[in-house]
Amino acid sequence: SFLAGLRCPQAHIRAKFFEVFDASMRRRLPERLMYIVCSQNWESIREEYHSVATNAQPWVEPELFDNQWDVYGIYRFPGGEPIKDHCAACPKTAKLVAQCFPTHGAAGFSVLGPETDILPHEGYQGEFLRLHLPLIVPEGDCGLEVGGEVRRWRPGEPLVFDDRVTHRAWNHTTTARVVLLIDFVPS
Repeated sequence: SFLAGLRCPQAHIRAKFFEVFDASMRRRLPERLMYIVCSQNWESIREEYHSVATNAQPWVEPELFDNQWDVYGIYRFPGGEPIKDHCAACPKTAKLVAQCFPTHGAAGFSVLGPETDILPHEGYQGEFLRLHLPLIVPEGDCGLEVGGEVRRWRPGEPLVFDDRVTHRAWNHTTTARVVLLIDFVPS
């Protein structure tokens, strides 16, 4: 449809095409840049996770999961204040979050242990969207359902969803799933 819009002999249709295209690019450009930055840096972020993995702590709401869900925060929930020693331990990740998501809230590593279900729930009712940058994804039955739509994580491919919508996650494998989780206000 891009080429058809460019080739249209009627000037008013060509003008409308460019108006819609330009508006779409302005609205979508930050999301595209975010995707590129995340997908190009996921392996170095994963290396930083490995350096702090043994320091992850159980998620504070044990009633939401049935086995193991650990986190290692880099920026505090919900306001995004830096956790200084954690930022120092993960400098590349902390810098990427701060530079690419200036309106970020909480950010850190989320580790969903083997044979674990996170029950359906609704998250924080603020303005944030949630990004998962998958770092370690085991083969097998491991996924996320948001508002009835199921997705599978793929290493290095960011996934954005609205945490305010009922969602659940599961890892029915024998190894952990790890994502970098970033809450951010879309621009």
